[in-house]
Amino acid sequence: MGLLGTTLGLNDSARMLTPKAWAALMVIALFAILPGFFNLPTMDRDEARYAQAARQMMETGDFIDIRFQDQARHVKPAGIYWMQVVTSAPFGGPDAPQWAHRLPSLIGCLIAIGLTAWLGARVGGARVGFGAGILMALTLLMSVEGRTAKTDAMLLAAITFAQVALYALFHPPKSAQKSKFVGWPLVFWLAQGVGLMIKGPIITLVFVATILPLCLWRRDWNILKRLHIPLGLIVMFAVVMPWLVTITWQTQGGFIEQSLGHAFMGKVASGDDSHGAPPGYHTIGLLLTYWPGALLLVLSAAYGWMKRNEPLVQFLLCWIVPTWIIFEMVATKLPHYPLPVFPAIAILTSLAISEAGTVLSGRTTKIAHCLCFGLFALATSLLGIVPYYLASEMGVASPAAAMAVVVAALMIITAGGFLSFRPSHARLLPLAGATILFYVALYAATLPAFDNFWLTRGLKREAAQITGCDTVAFATLGYREPSVVFNFGTNTLLAVGQEGVDHLQENPDCGLIAVSQSELADFITTATGRNLQVRELGVVDGFNYVKGDQLTMTFYALASSKFVRRGDQTSLKLTALSQKTN
Repeated sequence: MGLLGTTLGLNDSARMLTPKAWAALMVIALFAILPGFFNLPTMDRDEARYAQAARQMMETGDFIDIRFQDQARHVKPAGIYWMQVVTSAPFGGPDAPQWAHRLPSLIGCLIAIGLTAWLGARVGGARVGFGAGILMALTLLMSVEGRTAKTDAMLLAAITFAQVALYALFHPPKSAQKSKFVGWPLVFWLAQGVGLMIKGPIITLVFVATILPLCLWRRDWNILKRLHIPLGLIVMFAVVMPWLVTITWQTQGGFIEQSLGHAFMGKVASGDDSHGAPPGYHTIGLLLTYWPGALLLVLSAAYGWMKRNEPLVQFLLCWIVPTWIIFEMVATKLPHYPLPVFPAIAILTSLAISEAGTVLSGRTTKIAHCLCFGLFALATSLLGIVPYYLASEMGVASPAAAMAVVVAALMIITAGGFLSFRPSHARLLPLAGATILFYVALYAATLPAFDNFWLTRGLKREAAQITGCDTVAFATLGYREPSVVFNFGTNTLLAVGQEGVDHLQENPDCGLIAVSQSELADFITTATGRNLQVRELGVVDGFNYVKGDQLTMTFYALASSKFVRRGDQTSLKLTALSQKTN
């Protein structure tokens, strides 16, 4: 990497990054993930559900069962909720902001990036490790997961820990051929236990899909001996069983039935929650999920094929290919599912950069590599244009940030062409700079400015203009997204049908409800039929991006309620008159 490589001590013969290189990599990772981390509103639906369930653990003191309001949330183990509780506690506990719940995801991304760099350095030298770490840090899917309070980033950290330990046992130094159950075997099984506590058997699936093909390919089963499986299973179950036994007893088997029957097996057999897709979905999606590293996918694949007889490459290929095939065959597909193999892809890509001249010597490979750049340029153009188009459609007052996204996308295409023409680790740095600018413009400036897009934030802002009660009993009718509960409190009612009018009757002084236009006629008819007079207190227009619906939400309370709008003397007089009448 020229002068920078010399400054950071990126010596090809070194198998470890220097402290300066580690610091530089973590700075790049933080610059790629932190923009928008603190100011993006709560996202529906998964992030809001995870954060709200963690909040309820703090509110109730029950850290075993997992609930969203009064509903059991038995789809994932408790690990990620505990982590969110720990990171939220110093920042207000149950009142902690959304970003506090995102901290485990940020930490998980940093761990995965660091381990990718560490393993890359062990496999191909410090330059390869640093390049692999950069590729992971820049990945679009990582940028999303690092900003989202759910399981996948921390699961990735656990899986990467386990796979790094597996590599160390697969390729141990001669002095460690007869290892005891310390060091890497212990790390491996502890990681398995933690992974199970975060998202169930996904980590085990990745391990089995890696180790069995690897042993068959190598015709060597000694690695299984070095894993110390009997002792390892004891350690793994020691991590998992205390909570699993307790939750099974507490729910009378309901957690096992729901998590394995619906959340796991249901996804395998059918397109769960309308997320079905045919085989090939993840492969095509790699152009976006692994972006901008997708620019070098042909180079990576060609290198893997060329070096397929080398043990280290075999390990990476067995990490990637079998797991990828499994995810392509599973009926339910979401873009983040293949994330557990991204560290191996990043290392393979960084290795391929080191020998790009040899790999691209063939005419067919060169043509495919050029086509890959064309697809990359198309994907990057779409990533730049779509936010600008949405900013125009949503009437954002200042589209400058969206224009900055377009400019950054053009810079990425330029830097990508520079890298594609003559791949080298040094040319990753301009790509990193342009990608960080893109993320700053997108996540920190453009997306938060889409007021119409963040309907719950709009409701929260409008509700702040309605005063008169210290404690508000809030409800929505016609808009039932989990972010409403996280923003307005656990006791928020997501009403259906006549429950909206019931809510106002039960809370005559401080009951407030936001009603969608589609439910408004029935709401007014029901209130009139009960001889209730309701008062309009505000209107919010927004877009429910989960369902793709444009909504108009109108705030109502009983005419006799204590509510007034800030500065609204008319409402104040009406309220005073109502109180005199009563």
